[in-house]
Amino acid sequence: MENHNETVMGYPPNFFPSTHGIGNRVFPQPTTTPATPTTTTTTASKRISPCVHGMVVVVVITISMSLIMLMVYLDSRSYSPKFQVTWISAPPFDISKSSSSSSSLTAHWNINFIVENPNDEASILYERVDASVLYHGVSLASTSMLPFYQNEREKTIVGASLDAMSEFIDESVAEEIGVDWMHGRLKFSVIVDGTVRLNIRNRKGEGQHMRASCQDVEVGASTDCKVHLAFFQ
Repeated sequence: MENHNETVMGYPPNFFPSTHGIGNRVFPQPTTTPATPTTTTTTASKRISPCVHGMVVVVVITISMSLIMLMVYLDSRSYSPKFQVTWISAPPFDISKSSSSSSSLTAHWNINFIVENPNDEASILYERVDASVLYHGVSLASTSMLPFYQNEREKTIVGASLDAMSEFIDESVAEEIGVDWMHGRLKFSVIVDGTVRLNIRNRKGEGQHMRASCQDVEVGASTDCKVHLAFFQ
């Protein structure tokens, strides 16, 4: 009869230990501490970040300076004055033949102009103003006008009186003037040359050459003029 209480050699009792202990001894459950996440910054990122920040700063400064310069330009830019011939009168001409190829012209013109300063921030000083009357590119008479000054957005009426006293002109020009006068289609060109200064916000500007060209001016009619300004070389 087999003895079931007999211990078999080579097989220890309780081969599979209890989770909480062996026999009467209790062992605590092993505990694990969660790993603390670590942040790793590479050397490359440390080098890139200051570069990116520097580029952003440069871009912001460039845009800001560009906007400031644009505002200054828009605020300080100036425009050429505007000229308009409002009236020109010319009594009958005295044309006498002096030779086979030339004639003598005696005439008188009265011309009124409206001059406008279109600037909001610039006054204009007209230091020298000369007016001339031409016919088909031939100068007939010229005169100097008085200097004048204009505040911002101001309009001024100025006049010029021109005389041709026994002015010698080509015979063909004299004949054309006579024919156009008889048919009521006589037209002149009026040129105003001068030296002006545009003073922006009370700062004295440099002298500029001004030319106002008024083409096809009819007696008793008004005509707009083209004005050009250029700095002296």
